[in-house]
Amino acid sequence: MIPGLLARKYDGIMSSMAITEERARQVLFSEPYYTTPSAWITAKDRDINIEDKESLEGLTVGVQRATLQDRYVSDLYGDVLEVRRYASAGDVIADMQTGRLDLTFMDYPIAEAAIDIDTEQSEFKRISDFIKEPKKYFGQGVGIAFRKRDKELAEKFNEALATLKENGTYDEIMKKYFSYDVKL
Repeated sequence: MIPGLLARKYDGIMSSMAITEERARQVLFSEPYYTTPSAWITAKDRDINIEDKESLEGLTVGVQRATLQDRYVSDLYGDVLEVRRYASAGDVIADMQTGRLDLTFMDYPIAEAAIDIDTEQSEFKRISDFIKEPKKYFGQGVGIAFRKRDKELAEKFNEALATLKENGTYDEIMKKYFSYDVKL
């Protein structure tokens, strides 16, 4: 998406883009307006303890390629888990559903929208708390990306976000669409 922004195909990116140092070298971000939690997910009938790193030896995890989750898993668990990278979250989920993966680590809202998690009829469960740290991997929160030269446009969005927070609209929207904490 960043190359498209820089090529002037659009004026901003509002697609759950985490504010990271690497991205901030390329684009200008608005103030962060939420943070997206990640989570470990496995089949409901599996007994995997993500806290016991030794017990993960030989298991296979699926992640979407070139994401924050990919980097986190590769750096922190790549020594014990076999990491399989996929082009899309849908591909990860397909392999979870067919049993080709033991677990996945993904953006929780994507997982929640794509597969039924933690309900009675669900085939899958979340086996970790919501993970938003360390900032080295997950950034400063989610912001709108602009071309570096579009400071005026970014400021207009920052002002609009501030107004939404001040008048309570931000909280109403968050409560309507998220059943978990996405606030910074």
